[in-house]
Amino acid sequence: MKNNTLQTLASVMILAVLLLPSCKKDKCTQTITYKKYDPVYMSYEELRNSVKTEGPQALKKPGKIYLRGSYIFVNEVDKGIHIIDNSNPSSPQNISFISIPGNMDLAVSGNTLYADSYIDLLALDISNPQNVTVTKRVENALPNRIFTNGYYADPTQGVVIEW
Repeated sequence: MKNNTLQTLASVMILAVLLLPSCKKDKCTQTITYKKYDPVYMSYEELRNSVKTEGPQALKKPGKIYLRGSYIFVNEVDKGIHIIDNSNPSSPQNISFISIPGNMDLAVSGNTLYADSYIDLLALDISNPQNVTVTKRVENALPNRIFTNGYYADPTQGVVIEW
């Protein structure tokens, strides 16, 4: 019986020696591709000096629309506001563009157009639609934009104008 036990033990050991080398770990290399978005900043000084009336421009990415009298104000997302003379509805005329970086929203009361410019709130005199002027700027009136998907911007660097 001892002989039988020794043979069984020897067989198990031989089998283990033969099977153990098959448990080697494979060396695998994995490549992961991803996109990384870095913020592009505009200085606060540049932001606050860049509002100006320009000649008419084509609408590329229109947003909100506001009708006041015979004028149509059309937001160009993050760029500014188009002013369209609609006194002849069969032939509206694009007469000027107000460059307002970061503009998303607008409202009009009397001859004052209110618009956001990233973090600031602007009041603009629109009595002459071809020469709009800033009458008041409330700095830091609006909180910094909140970015989704974990994007983070450092407000000490300026305002984020794109990713």
